[in-house]
Amino acid sequence: MVEISETYRLLFGSDRQSQCYFLELESSNPTDGFFNIFTLPNGDCEPRFLYNVGSDFPLFGERLLVLKTLLRPNGIYGLWKDKRDSLQWYTFWAVVCLGCFGAIVAVLQLMLSAVQAWASVKALHA
Repeated sequence: MVEISETYRLLFGSDRQSQCYFLELESSNPTDGFFNIFTLPNGDCEPRFLYNVGSDFPLFGERLLVLKTLLRPNGIYGLWKDKRDSLQWYTFWAVVCLGCFGAIVAVLQLMLSAVQAWASVKALHA
């Protein structure tokens, strides 16, 4: 039962926005505690960001790893919309921006080198 509650909390309540949603849902529609993940056993309300699959989820660990691989964003549009891991999001787009800037500078450098070579050949013939 503890692992089921931890899995439920991991999937649906690991950030402040979802915690507020569940508390609002519980207050607007009182139930028998089915949706209130904070009243389940081992009910610490602080979200955790580091789990050990072997010890924290011995039964559901493999399935959670499969879910993690399936929930990765696909394509550039998916990466643009996916803001779950803000550090990864900013790092990816910083690399993209710096890479584009580097490519533009390289093309400009190539063009200026070509103009300089053309000018030096023209100066030799004059």
